[in-house]
Amino acid sequence: MKHALATILLAAVFGAAPVAGTPPDGGAQDQPLSPAEVQALSQRAIANQHRNDQLLDQYERIEHSWIRKAGTNPPVTQETLNRVLPTGTGIMRLPLAAPGKPANPVAYHDQLVYLANVLSMVAQPDASEQQTLERYRKRQQDQADLVSGVGNAYRFSWLGREMRDGRLLLKLQMDPNPDFHPKTLTAQALTHVRAIAWVDESTAEVVHLEAEVTSDVYFGAGILGKLYRGGRFVMDQAEVAPGVWEPIRYQYDLDGRKFLFPFGDHQITEFTQYRRVGTPAEELQTVRNELNTAAGDPPRP
Repeated sequence: MKHALATILLAAVFGAAPVAGTPPDGGAQDQPLSPAEVQALSQRAIANQHRNDQLLDQYERIEHSWIRKAGTNPPVTQETLNRVLPTGTGIMRLPLAAPGKPANPVAYHDQLVYLANVLSMVAQPDASEQQTLERYRKRQQDQADLVSGVGNAYRFSWLGREMRDGRLLLKLQMDPNPDFHPKTLTAQALTHVRAIAWVDESTAEVVHLEAEVTSDVYFGAGILGKLYRGGRFVMDQAEVAPGVWEPIRYQYDLDGRKFLFPFGDHQITEFTQYRRVGTPAEELQTVRNELNTAAGDPPRP
């Protein structure tokens, strides 16, 4: 649910009602957008988000994750470094060398062989693989429909413009809309989350997002689980190729329980070295080339 929440919050930044509120003092730099300008920006941003989501299936990247304990400056309990490659029906993680955990060249090579077989089936699917593709496309469409419609979950207020990493960004407060009636568990979670978004006005892309769980979230009337209030989520996005914006950092600090068992998710994940591999057929040729050369060994990020 947490990764879906990240994508949905991105789209919600622009799908909500027009920005309201009075701008703070500061002159033209803090002049709020008009409702018409917000609507135009909304349409651009939702189109951008759909495009970015679709293009992510054509990019590999390096994923570096740190799992920590709860608290202030907690120790890292697990660190992983993976090469993430699309498969046409999801992703595959190939472990790379991480501190205290050297890469296994034989296992890495075997996984590349397996990936090549998967890509070959996706590129030329038989009846069973076609069903897998259809299920994956259905999940993608469901996600896209949710992204398009979930914007009504928030009401916005104007916080002004702010310099962040040398870029002047719009800053918007996102508060749950009391008139929003969720129809899914993921959408239900949004009614318990407020956020602040920093937006690049010229590109209609979200650059930074900070969200907080303001009240306990119950799933299945609390029988299936519960997400405790106070949880936080932070996300950064960047342009990884001309006109293509993808996540470069997630941070989760969430606690709750699944059924009767408590859980804590305190993790930072960074994404680097985005590289376009294209369609499954294009990617298949790249993987085969790697298998036929020394590039079939684990890369060194």
